[in-house]
Amino acid sequence: MFAFSVPKLGFAKIDLQKDSQTEYNFYVYNKSGKKLFKFSSAKSFQMGLEPGNYYLKVEPGSDNEKYALTLSFEENAYPNIEDNNSIETAQLLPFNTPLRAISPGRLGNDNVYKLNVEKAGYQEVHIDLDAPANAFITVYDANGYQIGRWNRGEVKSEQIYSIGLGKGTYYVEISTFESNPYTIQVTTKSDYAEQEQNDTRSNASPVHFNNMMYGYFDQRHDVDYYTFTIDKTKTISWVMDPLQVSTMNIQILDSFNKVIWEGRRFKQSGEKELKKGTYYVKATAMSDGEYTLLFNDVLSNNFKDVPKTHTYYQEIMNIRRAGIITGYEDNTFKPTNPMQRQHVAAMIARANAPSIPTMLNPYAFPDVPITHPNYTNIQKLVSGGIIDENPNGFNPNGTITRAQMAKILVKAYELEPKRNFPITFKDVSKTDWYYEYVQILAQYGITTGENGYFKPNQPLSRQHFSVFLARTITQ
Repeated sequence: MFAFSVPKLGFAKIDLQKDSQTEYNFYVYNKSGKKLFKFSSAKSFQMGLEPGNYYLKVEPGSDNEKYALTLSFEENAYPNIEDNNSIETAQLLPFNTPLRAISPGRLGNDNVYKLNVEKAGYQEVHIDLDAPANAFITVYDANGYQIGRWNRGEVKSEQIYSIGLGKGTYYVEISTFESNPYTIQVTTKSDYAEQEQNDTRSNASPVHFNNMMYGYFDQRHDVDYYTFTIDKTKTISWVMDPLQVSTMNIQILDSFNKVIWEGRRFKQSGEKELKKGTYYVKATAMSDGEYTLLFNDVLSNNFKDVPKTHTYYQEIMNIRRAGIITGYEDNTFKPTNPMQRQHVAAMIARANAPSIPTMLNPYAFPDVPITHPNYTNIQKLVSGGIIDENPNGFNPNGTITRAQMAKILVKAYELEPKRNFPITFKDVSKTDWYYEYVQILAQYGITTGENGYFKPNQPLSRQHFSVFLARTITQ
């Protein structure tokens, strides 16, 4: 038995030196004598510990064997802390915070994390293993009931496991067959999603009209149910995209379980007049993977202040139908209002632009606390290099200029310049920081300027940013 101290929050590493290749059993106890960790190894092992005093018990693989131990320490602000191997001892896993962890391996215990979901949405569990390994990821509800499980023969770097969760407490269990360092992080992709367990009509998730909804089949033949109620006869349209699913079967059912529409195989869309009542959507998987649903109320789909005669009606409606913009609660869009920087981040994130990363690397803007409604969207842009880090802040309520818009769209959509295709604007010179970005947008026809001027420092309105984004998406 050995005593040792951990000075700060981080990882303690035990290196074992001996002549034989036999495995030793190691037990780690806290100062009260509670066993925190058991591991078998022929060389070394690591564990996340809080500052304090601990005891190490060593059981050699054979009698009369000489060995030597070396203890080292690595400070880390967000390690998994032993013993987090059960729901009762689960470690809190905050959103948008990369947590460094080490799996004990097949002879050790699983790592269990507690996840407090403050708002229903589509959550993404990011796992980044230092080396490929067999892994199991399981999600439980507050009562310990399994609601999601992924088994991968060999998990590689930056794997994402998605699940729609309602407000409440959940637990995420990570298990690997090998002792392997990894990083885990949970982010919210969308506020609109299925809510597990929605595998029966009685547990059906609500449909959010005019908003892109995300769902995930965690296995073949998985079934997801959704429901909506309409208060009068109206026309409803829908678009259903399998995304990662090979094929999927969709049925729209009335309250008597009668099929009133059915679509099979690939991306599907439809439109139908429905009478007052409650309806259900039944989605069945042909494989595991992510999919989207978008239901629109045709009569109320248009913004009250964007009539069909509006100059940019088509562009604004295109990104509305895609769930990228939602407007205000009074069904207005306020097209001429200045575009706020936080709303730019939200639209780029909802559009899932190519530069949006799978794993966030949060930057602490002093004016964007973790409680900010667009915190995750802003962090997606800074993590993807679309916007710059700034110790003075992000200025979420500030406006965006046309020059800044050019840089964001070029970086978000990874647009490359076209050779020997220069575009001249009277107010954009080659020495301007935004010259290349403006050039690229002009080369792709995303911007045309006005009377030979680009007006780089002019604040951008909501309608104009929507137009530029819609044109960029179609490139």
